[in-house]
Parts: sequence; structure tokens; C-alpha cells
Amino acid sequence: MKLPRPTSKRSFSALAALVLLFGSGGCFNPFDPRLANLAGISKPAPLPNSETGVIYLFQWCWRNRAYDEYQEIFTDDYRFDFAAGDTAGNLYREVPWRRTDELTTAQHLFVVGTPSNPPATNVTLDFTQDLSVDIDPRAGKGNTRFHRYITAQVDLHVYIPDGSYEVRGPVYFYVIRGDSAIIPPELIRRGFRADSTRWWIERWVDGTLGTGAFAVTRPPSTHAVPAGVKDVPVPLTFGKLKVLYRQDTAPAY
Repeated sequence: MKLPRPTSKRSFSALAALVLLFGSGGCFNPFDPRLANLAGISKPAPLPNSETGVIYLFQWCWRNRAYDEYQEIFTDDYRFDFAAGDTAGNLYREVPWRRTDELTTAQHLFVVGTPSNPPATNVTLDFTQDLSVDIDPRAGKGNTRFHRYITAQVDLHVYIPDGSYEVRGPVYFYVIRGDSAIIPPELIRRGFRADSTRWWIERWVDGTLGTGAFAVTRPPSTHAVPAGVKDVPVPLTFGKLKVLYRQDTAPAY
């Protein structure tokens, strides 16, 4: 971006200080109005030093729209599985949803938005029950030192300027200890390594497809809403929300 030429050394110093202040966060550009408001992070990020710790870090990233930290919790062979019967997953039956899809969606939803969908202004993600930690049922993954299967009951609210999205229901995570994980090459270049004290998310299975268990408040700018009706509850899964921000198209209801 070409900045205006300062008229004096003092104005240059002030402009440089402003750019440094806003640029240091890595996810806010004061010259781009579509970017999300800078999140006010009040609590430090949880450490992914246990099978549940990485899930609490996942939660923290959504709550704080923390894209940088979100890049650091998924293995290179990460995969997201859509809920059985979720039509939003039709595009990903042959070529599964991978880490690149996950990070693109997070960048759009947390930070920059898309041409049709603004970034979130606030996100709340609560676990309505204690996390359930079990043996990984997949073949060859039963060693609890390295693999765990975690169930979380989620209550997600994504707020945008003219509406909000809600997702409720169970999600399932397969997590892996760092000394068995396939670490993304770009993170290895940044100093990440096979570390037995760090856990990663290897697979996320969506279970938020049901009857009346979740809803969306349709934003007036992107969905047709009958006159006089403010909130129109319709089914919404995690998968549909993610496709909405990955593909820049409205999910099929």
C-alpha cells in the first residue's frame, strides 16, 4: 500500500507510529474498512500441552478471532468431516476439507470477510458440557499416550454488523501428541518441532445436524427476509457456516 507523503518529519513520525501500532497485531489494517475490529483479548491463550488443552486453545481462537494462533493447532494432514447428510459437504466428498480450507475460512470469518460476507464483529463459543475424553476408535490409534477422541457440545454465536449466526450441537475431535503429529512445513520453518508436550487437532467431525437444535438469524443484506420479520430461525451446521465463508456463497438451507 502506498502511504501519503508526509509534509514534515513530525508528521512522518506520527504516521509511522500509527502504522506500527496497528500493524503489530498482524490482523488489522486501519486503511481497509472491511477488516474486523481488533479483538480485545483479555485472557492469555491456553497452552496446548494436553489433549484438552488444544481444544481450549481452539475455543480461545474462535472467541478472540485469533487467526495467527489458529494456524498453529492443526496438523498438516488435518481433515474436517461434514455431518452426515449435510448438503454443504457435497463439494468436499471427493476432495476433503483440509487445513488450507480451514485457515482460509478462519481468515475470512475472523479478519477480512469476503465480498458478500463481512467478518465477525464478535464471536462467542461455549462448551455447554464438560469435554468428554475417550480412546481414539480408529484402527491403529488406540494408544492413549498419543491419540485421544474428544466430544464437545458447542454453542456458537457469530455476530456480524446486521445479524448473527448460531450453531449448536456436538462436535468430535481427534487429537494427536506432537511427537507423532505431521507438523505443517511452514510451522517447522518457524521453529515448531516434534514435541511430546504439545497436542494438535488431526481431525474434526461435525455433528451439528439435527432438528431444531440450532438456528441462524439471517442478515438482511444477504438473505431474503419477509417484511416485518426480524429473526428467521433455520438449520445451520458448522459445515454450512464454514462453506459460507470459504466459498463466498450462501449455504443451501
